[in-house]
Amino acid sequence: MIKIAKGLYIHFSVFLLFLVAAFSGTFHITAMAFITAVCHELCHLLASLLLKEKCHGIAVMPYGCRMFMNTVKSPGKEFFIASAGPFFNILMVLIMRKGPLYEINLAMALINLFPVMPLDGGRMLSSLISFFTGSFRALSIMKIISLSGGIALTLLGIYQAIATGFNLSVFTAGAFLLFSAITDRGRESFYASVLEDYDKLEDGCSKTLILVTRESLQARRILPLIPPTKYALIKVIGNDGKVKSEITEEELKREIIEKGAGIRLREIT
Repeated sequence: MIKIAKGLYIHFSVFLLFLVAAFSGTFHITAMAFITAVCHELCHLLASLLLKEKCHGIAVMPYGCRMFMNTVKSPGKEFFIASAGPFFNILMVLIMRKGPLYEINLAMALINLFPVMPLDGGRMLSSLISFFTGSFRALSIMKIISLSGGIALTLLGIYQAIATGFNLSVFTAGAFLLFSAITDRGRESFYASVLEDYDKLEDGCSKTLILVTRESLQARRILPLIPPTKYALIKVIGNDGKVKSEITEEELKREIIEKGAGIRLREIT
């Protein structure tokens, strides 16, 4: 990420996208698409302000823009905010009927409704899954879906490049999403935002879930077991069958953020 101004960032791959566009003679259409993406993101921003959710910044990505916000506690609010951008594009499609802006908005709506993270479609699907499974399990499910979707979009981009003569816009977006899914980027920042903004003890008390587990277990395997409505206390059992330590939910999340999701419970002190 390259910082342009306070709260405004741009990903390095955007420059690659415009460089390819310049060499392939599609710079004009790419610029139009970029302006449309800004309007798309402003609709997300407007929706978040209507719901009184704070936005800390915006990052320009090769597939559009991405907002940095506090974790939205309500899946319903998250769905509303995520759907605002595609709604703008669909509205523009109905208004324009034909021409370059029609095609751009149609493509942007279809791509952003693709159900992979961090696209709007992925956020919408994740919020729907969260209604039934909770945030952490929804994240694990979306990891699999996003990996599969990234592969599919990359293959579609290769086909587009061959069919249109070196137009790599879809391929660039697909490759970026696939890279994000493979490296699991954003998972730690998600944990951090949950830790910061989703305090289950904000009222002073909470229903408690006690989990008993072996010290050799990876910490990431505990998170899907924690329901969103209960506070977890983890008792770690050693090879001798005795309780080695007790870990609170916050301690578990902090260690994952600092040391990674692959850390084992014996390493948490």
